[in-house]
Amino acid sequence: MERDLACGRHENPTENPSYFTDAYFHRPEELAGELAEAGFRDVRVLAVEGPLWLGRHFARFWNDPPMRERMLDLLEKIEAEPSLQGASCHLMAVGLR
Repeated sequence: MERDLACGRHENPTENPSYFTDAYFHRPEELAGELAEAGFRDVRVLAVEGPLWLGRHFARFWNDPPMRERMLDLLEKIEAEPSLQGASCHLMAVGLR
């Protein structure tokens, strides 16, 4: 875990397929830079889940259609907020090329 945090790279040192896969964990500011280096412009980094997935009642709220709409509205308002992006499990970067 310490190496994952230091360099962003996670490796599965086992042959066990149930252990988490090899992965690279981008920091939000790195992801935008990589897309810009690849020739994309108007790059935006967006949080996919945002911090709401951490809520104790997330599953119950997600399964309630009116509450799900409220959650999605909130997430849309904060998806590009840099101070909250690290609380999301996944990030998505979009840009024009």
